[in-house]
Amino acid sequence: MSIAESGLGTLEDERQITRLLTLYNVLLDSREIDRIGTEVFAADAVADYNSDILEGSRAIVDYIASSMTQFKESAHLLSNVLLHSCDGNRAEVTAVQTVWLWVRDSKAHRVDNWTDFAHIFFTWDRLERKLEGWRVVEHRTRVRGSSIALTAGPVAV
Repeated sequence: MSIAESGLGTLEDERQITRLLTLYNVLLDSREIDRIGTEVFAADAVADYNSDILEGSRAIVDYIASSMTQFKESAHLLSNVLLHSCDGNRAEVTAVQTVWLWVRDSKAHRVDNWTDFAHIFFTWDRLERKLEGWRVVEHRTRVRGSSIALTAGPVAV
């Protein structure tokens, strides 16, 4: 029985794809934005960030870098990753990202500050296997609901 027949190939692909999506979040939070353009997205990728359409990994990286300048820190949390299809060379996956953000010029910002606000995003990605591994070729993000505004310090419970 081949790996493809056993389903192990799909399990390995799912593991690699989930790792790639996790890497995207890690690179966002560590501000290693340029790596996103080479290690996550294909050179000819198209991204739709809440209707801001970007073509090419350089445009995507520039957009992300510009967006992230307003935040001192962030924590992107990935959940509900679901592989909808995978034929070994192409895949579609959805996920949820919960993003905690600390605004750069918040007057109340301290090292021990609680987050300023959070967003919940639903994402859809189409990926292709390239020579260097799985890469996102199409990315769509939609914010769900309103931002969650948080306090500038501990809340009495």
